[in-house]
Amino acid sequence: MDSSAEYYAPFFLALDKGYFSSQGLNVIYNIGSGSANTISQLAAGVAPMAFTDAMTGILAIGKNNASIVAVASIMPLIGLAIIFLTKSGITKPKDLEGKKVGMAPGSASYQLFPLYCKLAGINYSRVKIVTMSLNALPTALISGQVDAVSLVIGGIGSAAIASARQAGLNASYFLYSDVGITAPGYVLWVRSDFLNAHKDIVAKFVTALLMGIRDTLINPNDAAVAFARHIAGVNLNIVKAAVNDYANLVKNALIKAPIQNKLLGYIVPDYWMNAWSYVVNYLGGKYVSNINAYYTNDFVTAANIVLPS
Repeated sequence: MDSSAEYYAPFFLALDKGYFSSQGLNVIYNIGSGSANTISQLAAGVAPMAFTDAMTGILAIGKNNASIVAVASIMPLIGLAIIFLTKSGITKPKDLEGKKVGMAPGSASYQLFPLYCKLAGINYSRVKIVTMSLNALPTALISGQVDAVSLVIGGIGSAAIASARQAGLNASYFLYSDVGITAPGYVLWVRSDFLNAHKDIVAKFVTALLMGIRDTLINPNDAAVAFARHIAGVNLNIVKAAVNDYANLVKNALIKAPIQNKLLGYIVPDYWMNAWSYVVNYLGGKYVSNINAYYTNDFVTAANIVLPS
């Protein structure tokens, strides 16, 4: 998992509330350095489970024959977004034409931006793409180096919005999903060999994790405090804003998406198919013979933890 990803707060909340220990699990976590590196370590056997975005795992399956399975989502719908300051004059996606948009090269938001433009009716050639590192994007937005940036809501994108507000600036965003780009966001991956040998452990882990997601949706601030307790050096107010955005994103996805019984952690089959299409057509991935063998909702269905009323 990534230290700048507040959407992992439910895991820390479940850890602090003893949900894993009550399942008889002694969980030890490691902070990764990006989804690609995390997936590589998972596939290499460094750990039996890992959190990353769905499309990075799918890319590794097709290109590197990674033997991994997605067993639950912590973000049922991708939170990719175009974030902008209201003073930029941007009020609709079409307004991005002629503007400077900061992006991290190689990121999913960068790779999928041409598709976003096509679906949103934007002339892609008229958008001025400014590439920089992921961590440089929030500062570039706040300082006015760019008019907008592409980041993930519920994580570093929400942190950028909160930081802008602390600087006296108003910010807003357009979600990629608003124009029909629908895929699972962040998921829990498990090595296939571990899954086959330890289904009971995976079931217990998923159940505890989903309890953490449920409690995060009920009280995001508790999850933010848990996140800040485990990740040193973060600004609690910014973390609270990001976790609140994460909770709202998940709630809205559960309400709008075709999710069976509004089950937390459910991976929407159509979104899974879409993710493969995006990875193959825009991220340089490859199809495999049975793409549905690389995810399962069995553990989520058995846990039966639903959207809180």
